[in-house]
Amino acid sequence: MRGDVAFRQGGGRAEGERLSLRPPVWNGTLRGRESLLAELAGARAGAGPRVRVLHGLGGCGKTSVASRFAEAAGADGVEVWWIAAHDPERLDRGLTALARTLGLTEEHLAHGHLPDLVWRALAAHDPPWLLVFDNADTPAVFEVDGAPLGAGTGWLREPPPQGLAVVTTREGAPRWWDAPWCARHPVPLLPTDAAADVLRDLTGPDAGPPEDAARLADRLGHLPLALRIAGSYLAAVRAVPAPFADPSAARTYASYTALLTSDALPPLATPDEDQDLASVAATWRLSLDLLATRGHPHAAPLLTLLARFAEAPIPYFVLPPDLLAASSLLPDLTGPALWKTLTALADVSLVDLSESDLLLHPLVRTLTRIQDPDPTASLALTCCLLAEAALSDPLGQPEDPTTWPLWRALTPHTTDLLPRLTPTTPPKTAADLCTAAQFTARFTQASGNAPLAEAEFRALRTTFQLVLGEDHPDALATRHSIAYAVLVQGRYGEAETELRTLHTTFQLVLGEDHPDALATRNNLAYAVLVQGRYGEAETELRALHTTRQRVLGEDHPDTLTTRHNLASTVLVQGRYGEAETELRALHTTRQRVLGEDHPDTLTTRHNLAYAMLKQGRYGEAETELRTLHTTQQRVLGEDHPNTLTTRHNLAYAMLKQGREEEARREFQAVLEAQIRVLGNDHPDTQATRRRVEE
Repeated sequence: MRGDVAFRQGGGRAEGERLSLRPPVWNGTLRGRESLLAELAGARAGAGPRVRVLHGLGGCGKTSVASRFAEAAGADGVEVWWIAAHDPERLDRGLTALARTLGLTEEHLAHGHLPDLVWRALAAHDPPWLLVFDNADTPAVFEVDGAPLGAGTGWLREPPPQGLAVVTTREGAPRWWDAPWCARHPVPLLPTDAAADVLRDLTGPDAGPPEDAARLADRLGHLPLALRIAGSYLAAVRAVPAPFADPSAARTYASYTALLTSDALPPLATPDEDQDLASVAATWRLSLDLLATRGHPHAAPLLTLLARFAEAPIPYFVLPPDLLAASSLLPDLTGPALWKTLTALADVSLVDLSESDLLLHPLVRTLTRIQDPDPTASLALTCCLLAEAALSDPLGQPEDPTTWPLWRALTPHTTDLLPRLTPTTPPKTAADLCTAAQFTARFTQASGNAPLAEAEFRALRTTFQLVLGEDHPDALATRHSIAYAVLVQGRYGEAETELRTLHTTFQLVLGEDHPDALATRNNLAYAVLVQGRYGEAETELRALHTTRQRVLGEDHPDTLTTRHNLASTVLVQGRYGEAETELRALHTTRQRVLGEDHPDTLTTRHNLAYAMLKQGRYGEAETELRTLHTTQQRVLGEDHPNTLTTRHNLAYAMLKQGREEEARREFQAVLEAQIRVLGNDHPDTQATRRRVEE
């Protein structure tokens, strides 16, 4: 809870880890899709629209078709890039990685709108290329500022003649793809012969005659995912010589079909109309039974636990074996046993494993949740794991940019689960999830997305009110976080009103000198400062600095925050030399206490450069701002609000040195980025707009 001020003259996205754009490898023969692949090949040769949309049921093989098509294109010398489009953040990160692959530098990315930059670079990229957007089940993910697809201004646009784009999605309604450069291709269930061939490809020729394979395919509804799970089951069973095999396990198509229809398989809690779900359900159940008989007793409860997480990759660091072993769901589970169980689940196609995380197919997740014998226990363990991960040493503090890739992996799971809590949720479960959600919302705030952070903190406050009560310290801390998110979005009066009320409450509940009460007092002074009441803010900050020195110590990060804001009040009142002297001393202290690249250290460095700028040392200020901007791009990301503030003042330094056209272009680029990141009405956006108009 801090409120460092980075001053603007006239008034994000974090890079994170580099992503792979390589398409997934399709192993085996793709059956029943020959005509569809031929249509796509025709499109690659230049026939028809340049965007092809593969749509169909979950588990019908859309990604498999796209993967095989990408493999064939790559073999012909086409450059292929594969981007996950599950949600806006993944799409953004994927296109950022593509921009760098196309040769755009950080400087390029800092001077324009990402979709515009990428599509201009694609248009100028002469070699033939293929761009795949996988799992875009919510087509609105491609929209920018609510413009429809046909406007050609979003994340998906008409490729140039040398390019082709393929989208996989469950959503095939024409209204989503209403553009002349889009063509829809349904991916239907397989015909019987092709479905039987899928089984035979997996099991080999000795699992039964073709007619038995066809009967099993009919029983599974011809859904490729169900066929793959069933075929993987039979392959795993048949890998064991018959004399040593479990006699209850099916080894042939006929015996597998018999198991599906026998009393050995308990009734499945799946709606009759969900044929795709029912098909996967049957294969899922038999595969788990097989793993249990093969010495993997933890397979079913582990899959049940994994299904409680969000529809996003589950990082391995949230699955520490010691915590799992201490639970009632997975007693005595060891690290080697955990990995063997995960590998066994992957062998029967129930999970997909990568180097750092695992993923469940959406249908497998849905089905497993439906069949959960004790949802209260699995939810409790999931929330416990998330809380322990958030508190673990590897993640550190969410304000530390070096940890942001880890927090980014954890956040989807807390934001997915929080709305699912109810007044009947056990208090320990709710408290664990709230602990994790507090940390991930802090990451969202620190990484520069204040509107999303506000939404996450508001959801957290609602949960706290349900389970802890309005005046619980954690509930009050969340109210403070909401007020701070409002403050940094430029709604200064609203934030001041809430902070005044909250400060009074903190004093009554926690005491005058409690750190949270002091943090609220600091941000209240910040709200007064940014509304132009400089003398009032300086008086309050001087008193607060004295109190924080006494309570927290001279070098405590919160004391340094107040010291920074106090120096900033001096700066904005025109006492530039006094402010520069204090900011230089504070910068040295923050380097020692927090480190060279800590965001607070960078903010002090920015305001020090601003003090140079206001004293007319324009060249010196420009040099420092350029160096700082490069550092902020690396540490915070090119679209972080603080990075944009530095760019604004860098443009002002250019202007004051007479380079008006260069400054105008830079102000325009900053304005476009601020509109995208902060919105039209944010004070920073308005200040830059005034510069452009002037």
